[in-house]
Amino acid sequence: MLANYQFLVRNYRNAVDELIDVVNKNPLNKKARKKLIICYTQTEQLEKALDLFIDLICEDIDFIISTDPEIEDCPCPELVTKLEVGEIERKHKTNLFIELGILWLFCSPQKSLDNFKNALKIDPNNKLLNIAVEKISIKVN
Repeated sequence: MLANYQFLVRNYRNAVDELIDVVNKNPLNKKARKKLIICYTQTEQLEKALDLFIDLICEDIDFIISTDPEIEDCPCPELVTKLEVGEIERKHKTNLFIELGILWLFCSPQKSLDNFKNALKIDPNNKLLNIAVEKISIKVN
């Protein structure tokens, strides 16, 4: 599958197009949606990433939480590190917290929750952030 190859070589732009095709053909493909969420964060399509992320955590949050970054060659630990040390820069603090919240859920629900709560402090009326905090809180507590 070309989509998987593009994802594995970290060519997120090309992976987006391929993964969209996969998801359009099979909207229930959670593996493709999970990868598409990551690709959207890395192609600065955070709104699309958050929408898809919320859909997936409402459907099956454990699917993301149970990710094994090593077995699945998930780039989230590396991406989180780059975001937190400023190697990957984001202009808006809210977007940084949202992106970290999304990516951290693949590795640490508590750190994901902390970042979504930080984003919610900046944008308290954001319905999607409230949903993320609610769904992740259930898993953390």
